[in-house]
Amino acid sequence: MFEKEMYREHEIERITAESCMGEVYTYYRAWRNGVLIAAESTEEEIRNRIDSISVGSSCTETFKQESAGWINNLSKWCREANDNWWRDPKTELSECLEGVRKNLQDGKLPHRRMEEVELADCLIRIFDYAGAFGLDLGGAFVEKMTYNAKRADYKP
Repeated sequence: MFEKEMYREHEIERITAESCMGEVYTYYRAWRNGVLIAAESTEEEIRNRIDSISVGSSCTETFKQESAGWINNLSKWCREANDNWWRDPKTELSECLEGVRKNLQDGKLPHRRMEEVELADCLIRIFDYAGAFGLDLGGAFVEKMTYNAKRADYKP
């Protein structure tokens, strides 16, 4: 069973399923602008999680720390999975822009737009680089987002 509702600009999914052992369980997922931001086992936990996460400069410290950890974990994962793909990340960005100019679907993942896949390749190369050199990319990202939120030239 699958139900949806809106809560504070987030779409909450309530999923009820049955395990192979016949046990029924329910879990909740929260989405914002098509991005999964949380998964919890109770409705109260998912609403508390949404309440603790706000977008922009008012993000909670917990969310910022978790985000930094996710980024650094992605760096480790890409480093373990790749063999120095970071040597030329600008190639992937050029391929992304070609996909935008020509409005192409990706050749390897044809259900995706080329620009999405090539930007993902850019991230993989950047994360691989950060992992190879032990950089705290997550920490730098959070600090830079916080700094940019206070800049006068970044205000609408």
